[in-house]
Amino acid sequence: MKKLLCLVLLALSFAGQSQHIIRGKVINAKTNESLPFVNIAVKDSRQGTTSDVEGRFTINLSEQASEIQFSAVGFEKLDYQSTGAVEEFMVIRLKEKTTELQEIVVRAGENPAFKILRKAIR
Repeated sequence: MKKLLCLVLLALSFAGQSQHIIRGKVINAKTNESLPFVNIAVKDSRQGTTSDVEGRFTINLSEQASEIQFSAVGFEKLDYQSTGAVEEFMVIRLKEKTTELQEIVVRAGENPAFKILRKAIR
């Protein structure tokens, strides 16, 4: 009887500490191309990863339901709420983000560094 009780308690302790594995792929919402090196972070924790060259990722969560943030340069951030399933597969579609820069004017002329170099040589 004691052995059975110990076995049940041991099984319950493992069930309470189960990991939730989330696998997926990050793609460009417009072109459906894979997005490499996307930052993937679990909000309110220090846990995270990045997508590989083909846009695939795997992350192990210690909590059942977590909010995951996907971000990459040139794309809008996306927050995803995990369902809490033991294993999940998802396809994340990031939208491109355009940024306009101010106009600059380039004028022909001598490089200012040449003036400094001539003075230094004298």
